[in-house]
Amino acid sequence: MKERFLKTVDLLSLQAGNFGAVLTAIAIVIMIPEVTARYIFGFSFISIQDLVWFLCGAMYAIGGAYTTMKNGHVNVDVVYSQLRMRSRAILDVVSFPFVLLFLVPLLWQGSLGFWDSAKTLEQTVAPWGGPVWLFKLSLPVGTFLIILAELAKFIRSIDSMKKEGSHVR
Repeated sequence: MKERFLKTVDLLSLQAGNFGAVLTAIAIVIMIPEVTARYIFGFSFISIQDLVWFLCGAMYAIGGAYTTMKNGHVNVDVVYSQLRMRSRAILDVVSFPFVLLFLVPLLWQGSLGFWDSAKTLEQTVAPWGGPVWLFKLSLPVGTFLIILAELAKFIRSIDSMKKEGSHVR
């Protein structure tokens, strides 16, 4: 049961990372003609700028789970890298509640922000009327995925604490 949960979370995190990569590629493809038009022809499209901001924000929110799975978030590496695996695992277990102190309110407030936006079908004021509510969904979804990835890391750290010298992802 535990292994199935961990594999499922890893798969979700991987797919979130893939989705974030696709959003990044789309943002780049959209932004190149925008920048070209701005600097060569002297005009700009506010709608494209809005869309790129939305895509990059969604990429950032959704991609966090992948970064957590790959242990890519910022640590105090000067200390952390010098620790044995068991000590790293203990530090990860001890820090888990503090991570939740940030993530749970972010999930809650992000969900409320999305819900308020979705109720009114909030749109941008730009002529294209972009669906702001849709992009606001990325914050609670991304935060939920990060919480799952952090929970998987927590479980693996507890397992690692039980076995000296084992590998923690």
